[in-house]
Amino acid sequence: MPNGYTADQIPDLVQLTHQTYDKDKITNLILGRQKLWAYNLCEQHSESTDGGSFYQFNLLVDGPDNTTEVGYYSQDSLEQKDINQKGYVSPTAWQTGYQIEHRILAQNQGEQAIINYVREQEEAMWTKHWNTFETWMFTHRAAQNTQRPENFWYYMPVDHTGAAGDLTTDIGDFTGGNYFTGVNTANVDPTVVPNYKSYNKKYADVSESDFVRKLFVATNYCQWENPVPVSGMQSGMPSRGYYTTMQVLSNLRTLSRSNNDNLGFDFASPLPTYAGHPINWLPVLTTAFPTMQPFLGIDWNWMKFRKNSNLWRKETFIKNKADEHMTSQYFYNWEGQLICRNRRTSFVLAKNALYN
Repeated sequence: MPNGYTADQIPDLVQLTHQTYDKDKITNLILGRQKLWAYNLCEQHSESTDGGSFYQFNLLVDGPDNTTEVGYYSQDSLEQKDINQKGYVSPTAWQTGYQIEHRILAQNQGEQAIINYVREQEEAMWTKHWNTFETWMFTHRAAQNTQRPENFWYYMPVDHTGAAGDLTTDIGDFTGGNYFTGVNTANVDPTVVPNYKSYNKKYADVSESDFVRKLFVATNYCQWENPVPVSGMQSGMPSRGYYTTMQVLSNLRTLSRSNNDNLGFDFASPLPTYAGHPINWLPVLTTAFPTMQPFLGIDWNWMKFRKNSNLWRKETFIKNKADEHMTSQYFYNWEGQLICRNRRTSFVLAKNALYN
């Protein structure tokens, strides 16, 4: 094509570029994106839905042990009680995109060169997008409904009052209440429904006698098995992911190595495991919480990222940018929200309750 490509052909070029993703070798930038945990969240621990009930979900608020029979002919506390009710979270929508300069198209460098150019623009966008998304998910909100999504602290707030803050005992407590004072999590008041709380425990140092012992207690105290599926929920034992800071991970590697001297511990192994699940470190936790040093145990059976299938990666093409007529813009719109159907199967271990 002697005169190169035109702006009218950009949508076709973008679609052609997308088709090459599965054919070409995955670039380093794509690999980098896949290492971002927030990207994996939306790819591996998500569900798609649409319709008017998108932001509502069933959440477990009580157990089935509400009926007690006494003697042969009398019974006590026989009642009908719902073990779940409707939760609600606010919608979250965000936008990302990139630009394509027409002069690049006019240079007529060939189809593959144009595809590579578009891929470079997209990869830079994706990397920034998922880095920003990961920050949203794991940093503290100064006030309610700012910088959504609500994120994990919304469902798993650190609360070390009472037993959870007592360093003399292993056992923590289900003290994870409201993330913000006066604001109910998922529109459910944990003081009215006390079972809808997450597990907390404070630790002093990463050692066998302190952190590891409390991690064992936390995983067992939160090991709730749902024998039958509750509407919209999974049954069975928890399916956990563990996430922490580099400092905690490094100390755990040291412990793991000392416990496996006779088994040939691999010094290059980046991730120690607990109960068969790898312990992942997140850069955003490392930088955002240097004194809290949190360790998150998230049950993916009950926590999901719900995507609006009608507004997930919805593409919009603007042929001519308003203030730069020789530039086109490609936008992607997204809508989704993190939901948690049962907070009692997840936990947080932390040195303190400071959202630094």
